[in-house]
Amino acid sequence: MGSQDLKDFKITGVVAAPFTPFDSDGELALEKIDPYIEHLLANGVKNVYICGTTGEGPSLTIDERKKVAEKWVKAADGRFKAIIVQVGSGNLKEVEELARHSEAIGADAISTIPTIFFKPANPKVIAEFLQKVSNAAPTIPLYYYHNPNMTGVNFPMNHLLDQVVNFPNMRGLKYSSYDLYDLQRCLVHSGGQFDILYGRDEQILPSLTLGVKGGVGSTYNYLGKVVNRLLKAFDDGNIELARKEQNFMNEVIAVLKKYGGNVAVNKTIANITGLDLGPPRHPLVEPSDEDKEKIKKELEAIDYFNKI
Repeated sequence: MGSQDLKDFKITGVVAAPFTPFDSDGELALEKIDPYIEHLLANGVKNVYICGTTGEGPSLTIDERKKVAEKWVKAADGRFKAIIVQVGSGNLKEVEELARHSEAIGADAISTIPTIFFKPANPKVIAEFLQKVSNAAPTIPLYYYHNPNMTGVNFPMNHLLDQVVNFPNMRGLKYSSYDLYDLQRCLVHSGGQFDILYGRDEQILPSLTLGVKGGVGSTYNYLGKVVNRLLKAFDDGNIELARKEQNFMNEVIAVLKKYGGNVAVNKTIANITGLDLGPPRHPLVEPSDEDKEKIKKELEAIDYFNKI
């Protein structure tokens, strides 16, 4: 990708953060990705962000992550507008290796969390880290993944953007913080130069009012039609309908949070919805059969299966 193409690269609309399918023994079940892709496309999902939090990227080996990325790119066969591969790991060398691999297999963009055992001390150190990742894969757009609840790394992201404004392939952020003030400062940074994807499903409507054009979400795996209806209502100026869709999404998220709010429960809801993704990988543990039945009944009580 040329320098101008990198500068102009932008992701809009719905971006699902897919789960990684496993079999009952916790081994990769790559064959389940084919029908998964068909489900996402049928529900209006045009972009995917793989091997992130929802995809249990940190629980996969480097070889497994490469296999997952290769499968998504090959099976999608250009039908998504963008496949973003999360390449963050516990050390820089693995991040660089995964970045080079993503570039080589034809992924559309990469994204990375910071290292989270030895944490960066300030935004300047994160920028130095991102420069090295950028150098490893210079022809592919790069997004920093800001998820302070999971990483424990929390600085104002507009300060980070100050440091990376001249990186040729630094396109923006996957912004998964609840801090809407900082989000707004990032959206207007350098005249709107950066592409800021919002990553809190329960606040996608408020983020749109600030200027967000694309959202990455785990619930979009099964709420793809709902969030697309929300986006269309907002674009049409029908705020009441957009609020109605956000309220429904948050009713679903309330059930998710009631039973733990983690990837294991989220994956359970996806499976209850009809996807075949298997269990999570240890240390995540899926809910008991009793809780699964309770989750299903609570979803039925909010008319979930008709509204999705």
